Amino acid sequence: MVEIDDSTDRWPSLLAASKWSSSMRKFVPIVWVTIIMILGLVLPATADGPSAEEDSEANNALVGELAVEQESMAEPEVAVEDHVSSGHASAKHDFHVNHFGGFIGASTHTKSEDTAFTLGLEYARQFSRRWAVAAYFELSSSDIERDVIALVGGVFYPIARVGLVIAPGVAQASKDVEHHGELEQEVEIEFLLRFGAAYGFPLNSQAAIGPAVFGDWGGNQWTVVYGLSMVVGF
Repeated sequence: MVEIDDSTDRWPSLLAASKWSSSMRKFVPIVWVTIIMILGLVLPATADGPSAEEDSEANNALVGELAVEQESMAEPEVAVEDHVSSGHASAKHDFHVNHFGGFIGASTHTKSEDTAFTLGLEYARQFSRRWAVAAYFELSSSDIERDVIALVGGVFYPIARVGLVIAPGVAQASKDVEHHGELEQEVEIEFLLRFGAAYGFPLNSQAAIGPAVFGDWGGNQWTVVYGLSMVVGF
């Protein structure tokens, strides 16, 4: 058997392998530098930095703190809104501001005991639950020496539907005066001061009707005015 020496065929392959290994050696430092850089970035983060779960917990805590801050910032606004709303609610009165009414009754002088039929109008401007300003205008028949009276005063409401009145005013009085044996009628203006009280039975949400009694001091005598008053609020 003839042995063939193939050593001459192995040299080209060995030569090629040596060339490939020499070319790869150029990249070994680059590979090691890359690995070291990656390890330098990854290892400190894993050793010192928080984990993903810790990051999520920290984020949740931060979100919770922000929510609490927003609620605390919103509370004053809510308080201001409540204050403003309560202010609007208080501005809406639980009573009628304006009252307009009529009166029908009689007036009696306590000295002469003369009585006259009396009609009247009244208007009140209520500016609180306790106080109002009122004006009265009344006409009486000629049976007494008082034809027209006009008064402006205050009304105090101690309880619901009860009004206490004090009002100064004037009265136009027609008096018979004798001159030279003849009676002549003269008109005099007298000062008047009224005290009184009125009560209203509610008919509906606006109207009320009830008794009213007043005592008027003028002309050195008292005059009692009594009757029925009906008032409408608006």
